[in-house]
Amino acid sequence: MRQLFFLASSLVLTLSTLPTIRGDEPSGDDPTDSLFPAEVEIWKDVEEQLAMGIVKAEALRERLMEPSVTHKTGAAAIADLIGEFQKVTQPTDGLAPPLRQDVQAFDVSGDRLLVQIRGDTSIATNVFDAFDGRWFGRWDQSNVNHDWRPSLCFSPPKVIVKGESPIQSLQYAWISNGFGWNYLSARDGDTEQNYVLGMVYYFAHPNYRDITEEKPHVGFADGPTRLIWITQFELYLEEAFPESLTGEPDHYVITGLRHDLLGKSPSVSPKAVQATYTRDPNTRPSFQQIIWKQD
Repeated sequence: MRQLFFLASSLVLTLSTLPTIRGDEPSGDDPTDSLFPAEVEIWKDVEEQLAMGIVKAEALRERLMEPSVTHKTGAAAIADLIGEFQKVTQPTDGLAPPLRQDVQAFDVSGDRLLVQIRGDTSIATNVFDAFDGRWFGRWDQSNVNHDWRPSLCFSPPKVIVKGESPIQSLQYAWISNGFGWNYLSARDGDTEQNYVLGMVYYFAHPNYRDITEEKPHVGFADGPTRLIWITQFELYLEEAFPESLTGEPDHYVITGLRHDLLGKSPSVSPKAVQATYTRDPNTRPSFQQIIWKQD
């Protein structure tokens, strides 16, 4: 695994070489602008965090491709967790309390997850598009506002960190208490060999200057409207429901689980949560928590 302390000497991207999407900045005409602090805009162009996100997410990706205590790979352990969760939370005959939105549409196996994490498949550059825009919901007891910006696409893929795979598509987001990026990587520069990474940095709210926590992610794209995000200790299943497909107002749902499947004593939390986000700041569905298995 590449040592993180070599990062400073390996950065090759400067702010002057980062293309800018014209029109992706807040216009000032949106009545929801007041819900998104202007002072956080500077973070979308900070190269140190952008590059560090790639390095740390790549390290997590490597761990998922390595054997776990109970499985051939960490990816297989994650896939089994998803399958178990789907089984006990299915709308009929499920053993756990029902989720507001079931997660049965997700199609994940250990092999399929590993193929994508390795970069052995092609992923479209619009992989993040279904989640673009501003969203409003609740996480636990707090109102939460998300702002997912349109993706930047690079042709040829852009080298951001020397020695790491270049980036083919890049999406920036603000998530109320932090910011981050979704990355579509082109393995060794091959645009037909892709994998998904992510990074989120958190602030000590309401301080938007001092980063207090960071979480690298590895993603799995399950079609144009579903993403799975894996962190060291969490798993998030995210699904967008566009009005054009459902006939209902746009919304997206995040279902979260906690795990320690990559450690020496694998375990899974019996608790799961689910949050629903809409386009309307006055419509914030309640946050759901369930116990889905015996502790």
